[in-house]
Amino acid sequence: MSIPKLSNFGALLVDNVRDPAIRKGNRALSPDVMSPLAKRWRQLGGHGPEVSPVLADIVDVTIATLLRSLDEGRLKLRWKTESGEYVELTRESLLRQYLAPDGWRAAYSKQAFSQDDDALDELEPPGTPTP
Repeated sequence: MSIPKLSNFGALLVDNVRDPAIRKGNRALSPDVMSPLAKRWRQLGGHGPEVSPVLADIVDVTIATLLRSLDEGRLKLRWKTESGEYVELTRESLLRQYLAPDGWRAAYSKQAFSQDDDALDELEPPGTPTP
């Protein structure tokens, strides 16, 4: 599969899933927000802008887990390109395209991310020792 066809998928994934999830979480950290999520988080303590990087990490680990499941064929998903062609996303190295230093997350996200997050561990096959 050609990278340009999947780049649109990556851009939409970041723009419609990653960034909105992080924005919503960051809004809930604001002391003046009274949503059920914000109220629940306040009750848990440790609430404030210092938690914001944790939200991005959680979102990235979740997306990385989804992409690894697609890459390994445990989930099946098709992507319809702008030309109307269907592309099977299984075994397309989506995880690497998302997390690589010049990958989708770095290229398309308007939200901060950690270069050393646990999601990067997902790039190595299970059981691979980390340096």
